[in-house]
Order: sequence, then C-alpha cells, then structure tokens
Amino acid sequence: MKRCTLCRNGETMKNFYVLAEAVQYIEDHLCEKMTAESIADACYVSLSSLQKLFRYAFHIGLMDYVTRRRMTHAANLLVNSDMNILDIAMKYQYNSHEVFARAFSKTWNSTPSVFRRQWTFTGLFPKLDFDYSEDGRSLSMKRKYDITELYDYLKQKENTYVVCFDMVHMMEINDRYGREAGDKAIVECLRRIDEAAKDGMLTYRIGGDEFVLVTGYERLEQAQEIAGRVLAANGQTIEQEGTAVPVSLRAGYVLMEGSNVKYGELYTKFNEAINASKV
Repeated sequence: MKRCTLCRNGETMKNFYVLAEAVQYIEDHLCEKMTAESIADACYVSLSSLQKLFRYAFHIGLMDYVTRRRMTHAANLLVNSDMNILDIAMKYQYNSHEVFARAFSKTWNSTPSVFRRQWTFTGLFPKLDFDYSEDGRSLSMKRKYDITELYDYLKQKENTYVVCFDMVHMMEINDRYGREAGDKAIVECLRRIDEAAKDGMLTYRIGGDEFVLVTGYERLEQAQEIAGRVLAANGQTIEQEGTAVPVSLRAGYVLMEGSNVKYGELYTKFNEAINASKV
C-alpha cells in the first residue's frame, strides 16, 4: 500500500478530514447530478485545492473516481438485477445508452450487454479508504480500499483458504505503455480470476494490483487448483494501441483460521501471502 505524507501535522489532519468528507459525499450522491464544483462546495474548500489533494493522495482525478465508482455500481446492477441497460444508465446520470456504454466500456473493457452475459465479479473500484499514523514527528496517510464487505464475508468462512493474487510488473506496464494499458491489465487479471472462480466464490480487489479470491475450500490443494487455472494464462497479452502487452499474476494462500480475525489484520495476512509468492 502506498504511503504519502502531507505537510505538517495540523495540515495533514485537515486534509484527512477533507478527503474523508469528499469520498463520503461522492458515495452519497452517485445517483444524483454531481460536479467537481459541487463536491468542493460540500467540503468547503476551493476546487483547485480539492483536485490537487485528491490526485496527490489517491493518484486519480476527482471525476475519474466518480465515474469508476458509478461504473462499479452499474456493473453490480447488470449482474445482480433485471434492470434494463437504459434504466441503469439513467440511474447513474447518463442520459443515453450510447454515452453510458462508452463510459462503461472504457472502465471495464466490455460493453454492458456482453458484461451482463459473461461476468460475475463487479467490484472493480471499491470505495477508497485510508487511515493515518503518527510517529511523533509527522503524520502520514495510507491509501487503501474499503474491505468491509470482504471482512463480513470472511467471518462466515472459518478454516477455509483465500487465494491472494498480485499482478506482475504493474508499474512497468504503466511506465512503458501508459496508465490506460495498466487499467486494461487490471481488468484482464480480474477477468481471468472471475472465469476460474466457481459459484459461491467471492473475488475482491484489495489494492491497486492485488486481489483475493475467497474459495470456501478447506484443503490447500483445492485452492491451488483454482489458482493454477488463473496462472495458466500468464504471459497472454492484451492489446494497447496495436502493441501486445503481456499480463501475468502471482498467487499466495491464506488459511482463515477462526472467525475472530480483526479487520486491521486482513491486509497484513494478505500482504504476507503475496510477498511469499514473490520468493
């Protein structure tokens, strides 16, 4: 998880509260007309200040984040409801099927109709979250994704295995081919995991290039078999502006022993498994 230190302690706490308010405002108004200006007004800061702070802390533009959250919710409705595509588009403030389809395809690299037929995973961009820590001299904020849903689900999966996936060379792809290629590679990784997962399994994105698959299996060999199906596609490519970009994953394993694991311990467990897979 990337760490950023923002100014001095007092200023950092102010930034922390501004970001928290902005993220929550976005969540509360995804189905309403929303502009960058309205978000800044709700946080009582200037638009330029909020945009700069948001990009610095989260490495994404303010309205890009809004779009990705809307497309994540829209994907959930495509898979888990009978709403027609135009109604979903209107729900998230798109006034035509065509405009919605372009935004959806840019995010998911799939049209809404194809996505509805082929995907089960929908959580491409979970709500951004963060915490802060103080070392006596400075205050730092740590970016992460909100994994509350995953945590609640895992409490029901005592003594079963979670497969932790990590994309290989994500930074190199971004640097060499651009962030759009990186975004496509993320979607491709999730497509492979989604394709290998069986009914009842939950896939969750826990970081920029990190994912978990809750298998429900009590035997390691069963979890390894599922992971093997995903890793068999390593080296296969996506296309970015006529260039073939290879995409690969690593996999580690966590046994969720007991049902009393603490929320804050999950990231540690997952990162330990991912780091072990790099050896």
